[in-house]
Parts: sequence; structure tokens; C-alpha cells
Amino acid sequence: TALSPRPTPSAGEKALADALAARLRKQGMVCYLQDFPSATSFVGPLLVPFVLGCGASLLLAQGRPGWALLASLVALLLYRAEVKGIHFFPPFPRSPSRNLVARLPPTATRQRDVVLMAHLDTARSAWLTSRLLGPGFRLSALVTSRAHQFLCLASLASLLFSFLLPFLSWPALAISAWHGWVLLLLGQLFFFGHPVPGASDNGSGVVTVLAAAEELARAPLGQTRVTVLLTGSEESGLWGVRHFLEKEEMEYCEALF
Repeated sequence: TALSPRPTPSAGEKALADALAARLRKQGMVCYLQDFPSATSFVGPLLVPFVLGCGASLLLAQGRPGWALLASLVALLLYRAEVKGIHFFPPFPRSPSRNLVARLPPTATRQRDVVLMAHLDTARSAWLTSRLLGPGFRLSALVTSRAHQFLCLASLASLLFSFLLPFLSWPALAISAWHGWVLLLLGQLFFFGHPVPGASDNGSGVVTVLAAAEELARAPLGQTRVTVLLTGSEESGLWGVRHFLEKEEMEYCEALF
């Protein structure tokens, strides 16, 4: 708790990585740190596709299917790319973050790799993390791409068959309200969310990985190399694990995470 909270990325996040590296080295594990640039929040890159999606639905409701089709196509492409970790817009702002990687070699010839993983950073408390609104936000993230797809098809259908436009205006307004609600939740998190100690997300995971690593250091496995991966900047979009996989892809392509 002395190093809590640890918003992503922060000095507390990096200090915890340093402290745990020193502890694992005492157990005989080979440790190294990975520094990388990270976004400070996942909200920024998502704002553009959500704003475009809201605009597309309003344009369709106002009888402008051509512009609605263009906006909804761009929104769909940007959203799907962001979900897959492809950033068309540079994350803003960016700050340095840190991963901790520790390896425990097997006592015999290595046959497999197991990676024990948790993240060092803590989340922010906001409306979308509440019990009341959190499940709805997760549902909205799941159906957002479907809403963008509907807008694309509805806009195209309205261009080809203008008599359909009045029937598609009301669903477009409903989708606009949907996007507005998600934007409200994202904005509240970005501007007013405050860091929390993070015992369950993910202090408990870090402690579990640490305890398992120390036990395995006392009794190493015969043919399995164990790697401890404690990542930074998970809360802002899985930046730590993505950086690890970019650097170590060939080394861990067949590992069990």
C-alpha cells in the first residue's frame, strides 16, 4: 500500500517494478526492466470514432445519408482498428512506463515456457466502474461496432432507396443517444476519474504472481522455463503487454500465458 495508488503511467508504477525486481533477484531470478512510451488513458483514441458515430447517426436522422455513410464508415474503421491495437492517431498525452520481466530457467533441457502475468498499474474510479453503470458500459463496447455497421447499411439503403429514410431516422436517433451516453461516461472518466489503491485490480494479481515465483525459485521445474511478466500501462490499453510481445515475439511465440 505504500506504493498505491499507481495510475498509468506514474512514478509509483515504475517504483513498484524496481522494488519487485530487487526482491526477485534475491530469489536468484534473472530480471530486467523494459521502458516504453505509453498513453495515459484509453479514452483519447476512442473519442474520435465515438464522436464520428454520433455525428453519423445525427446526419442520417436529418436526411443526409451521403455524409452519414462517410462518417459511419470512418467511425467503424477507426473503432475496429483501435480495438485491435492499431492507432491511427498518436495517443495523447504520452508518458514513460515500465515492464518487469524475470526468468527462472529449468533444471534440465527446456521443453516449454510458462508466463505468469499481472499488471502493476491501478485504475481510476469513475461512473463506468460503478456496479450500476459498469455492466452497461461493457455492453456498449461490445455492440458499438454493430451500431456502426447498422449506420453504414442504413445510410447506403437510404441513398439507394430514399423512401426508407423516414423509417431509419428513429433508429439513427436512438444510436445517437447511445453514443452520447458512452461519450459522457468516457469524458467523466478522463476529466474527473481519480486513482484508487487497486487491491483487486491488480494488486492481488501481482501478489499471487510474486508468491508463485518465489515458490518456484525454491523448487525450479525440470523442463519448464517460468517467466514473470508484470506489465505497466494495462489500464490505458494493454500497452505493457503489447510492448513485451513486440520485443519478445519469437522468444515466446509458443508460450503459455
